[in-house]
Amino acid sequence: MILRRQEKAMSTPHGSPRNEQEHVPETLPNQSWGEDPSVDPAVNEHLRSLVGATQRLWKALKISPRTCIPGNVRHSKRVALFSLRIARDLKLSEELSQRIYRAAYLHDVGKIALSPTILRKTGRFTAEERRAMQVHSLIGHQLLGAFLPTEDLAEIALSHHERYDGDGYPNGLQGGRIPLAARVLAIADSLDAVLSRHTGRNTIAFAAAWREITQQAGRQFDPCIVDAVTRPGMVARLGRLGCA
Repeated sequence: MILRRQEKAMSTPHGSPRNEQEHVPETLPNQSWGEDPSVDPAVNEHLRSLVGATQRLWKALKISPRTCIPGNVRHSKRVALFSLRIARDLKLSEELSQRIYRAAYLHDVGKIALSPTILRKTGRFTAEERRAMQVHSLIGHQLLGAFLPTEDLAEIALSHHERYDGDGYPNGLQGGRIPLAARVLAIADSLDAVLSRHTGRNTIAFAAAWREITQQAGRQFDPCIVDAVTRPGMVARLGRLGCA
């Protein structure tokens, strides 16, 4: 099941050179952080300010990104770009597409409250550890909802681990009750997690990862979104991002 595999994949910085963990910056990037030049410059500027605010929050809580979330900054960059590509291919409004992009970059911010032991674990989670990990979407919702610049991202962060079949968390939402933005983000998040299990990011790895996504259509993911993105031109554009 992709959800379980995703938890395991995101507990270590797979899908990149073995020494990536050693090069995770102590602070979040404030210039070259992977922004999409096709996004409204005002949105990129706003997102840079949000990244800075998150960095200051980490500092205030005396939490180091290196200690707590190895590889997560890179993961968030990739998920943001995947999410934006999917949203635009679905012909969503540019306002909603850019909101999804912003939310994707900050979707795991709630992990700052989790134990480094859990975040660094390379094996399978125990039931207790899994419950602890699942709290991160609630914490992210609270953090983003507490500030005016990010309150419109809170519901997306809250719901990005809901499943289309209702077996997700934290609220067990099903189908159309899951916000559309969160359904898009769920696919992008899982796609990067699956890709991260492969030794390299290439067309073969992307094709295998996308097959796993399609196998979960109607169960973990919205089948309409998966079907739309699976069209040749759309999945090729997504694949180019995945192999970058």
